Amino acid sequence: GLSLSLHKELQTDAKVWADASRCVQALLGLLDHAIRGNPGRQVQVRLQPTAAAVQIEIEDPGLLIREEDHTGVFDAFRPSYAPTGQRIAGLQLGPSVARSLFRAHGGDVWFESRPGRGTTFIATLPLATRAADLGQ
Repeated sequence: GLSLSLHKELQTDAKVWADASRCVQALLGLLDHAIRGNPGRQVQVRLQPTAAAVQIEIEDPGLLIREEDHTGVFDAFRPSYAPTGQRIAGLQLGPSVARSLFRAHGGDVWFESRPGRGTTFIATLPLATRAADLGQ
């Protein structure tokens, strides 16, 4: 299943500078990667504020990215493997496209993967601080 939680301190008036359709595309790519890696496992999405950005975390406690695969996670077309060793179907474009799109918006994306804890992809989008950022 998929669960969504918003950090209680995330203000509704917090705005980011971003192309909405591209951000949705980036997030869907990361979600697709997490869900394909462990079908049937719970994937959790959290939004949290930082001093200068909104941080989006996509956590799959059942997905472990093997140590030998860490350097290639953001490479397009590189095979990914489930913890069972089985190759994950698809072209593995999600993380690569997501990183490009988040960086184009002044943010970034990375991951943490640990045995017993699974994998969390963490993406940031900078908060809009100027009227120009908000289209005013």
